[in-house]
Order: sequence, then C-alpha cells, then structure tokens
Amino acid sequence: MRHHQVPELHRVPLTEVVLQIKKLGVGGSAQSQSVGDQNGSVGSGDPVEFLKNALEPPDPKAVAAAVATLREIGALERLRSNNSRKNGQTENKQPDGGGDLTPLGHHLAALPVECRVAKMLVYGALLSCVSPVLTIAACLSYKSPFLDGRSGAGATGRYVLRVSQIQAHCLPPLVECTASNT
Repeated sequence: MRHHQVPELHRVPLTEVVLQIKKLGVGGSAQSQSVGDQNGSVGSGDPVEFLKNALEPPDPKAVAAAVATLREIGALERLRSNNSRKNGQTENKQPDGGGDLTPLGHHLAALPVECRVAKMLVYGALLSCVSPVLTIAACLSYKSPFLDGRSGAGATGRYVLRVSQIQAHCLPPLVECTASNT
C-alpha cells in the first residue's frame, strides 16, 4: 500500500488541464510573452513543455492523448501536414501540444465540466434546447448511485447485474404488449 496518494496528474484524464494551459497561454515560447498580449499568445500555450516542469510530470502519452481528444472534439485546431521531407520523414514544425484554441475551445475552457459535456452544453444553448441538455449533462457528470465504488463486484454491483438480467428477461414481452396495443 502506498504511503501517499497517487498525484492527480497520473489519475485523471488531462483534457481539462491541457485546455486550461492553452487558454492561459503558458508553457513553451508562449510563456515568454505576457498573457493577453495582442500577438496571439492567449490560446497558444504548450502543455507538453509546461507539464514537464511538474513535480511528478504525467506520461507524455497521456498528454498526447489529451491533445488528440481536444482536437477530436474541435477545441484545438488540427495540425496542418507539412509535405516538406527531411531525411525521408515528414517535418512537423509544431510541438506535440501544438495547435491553437478554436473559438469553441475558448468556450469549453470557461465551463467547469468535462470537455465533451461542455461541448454538449454549448451546442444545446446554440440550438435552444438548454433544459433537456442540462438534464443529460447532469446525469453524465456524476457516477451512478447503483455502482459500488470499490470494484463493481460488491452487493450493489450484484444487485445491478440482477436487475439488468430481470429487465432483459421482461423487456421483450413488454415491447410486444405495447406494440399490439398501438
């Protein structure tokens, strides 16, 4: 058993951390400029360089995965491929944490929820369906009360498994019954 808790940078996904680093413009060459400078430093921080200075830095693969997730949801600009070749390899001028924040990324960084849920909230507001989206976001933001926090194999986990088996067994007759009534 460990004497100290595992650092949070090693336990949780780094998408929110990377998003905040980008928003603040810290790390790498952007750190030498003042935050809020008119030269575009806000939204262009380098999370790889910044997180290397942590007491217990996270795995670079975890940072790369967080950057890839943010690109996938549209919070970071996609890297442009450079077709110039050097020694048979494609040269990429931007670092691993490269790519500036998109306008969506700036909005996601302002919301204190997971990035995918934040994107859902932003689009729900844009499409004028805030109430149902808030309900879904609230459900997605918290753990199920029916799951056991230890391993899922506790008494609650067995209860959920039994209920799901009963529902699976009873669902087909219920579907047939409602189909015949319409």
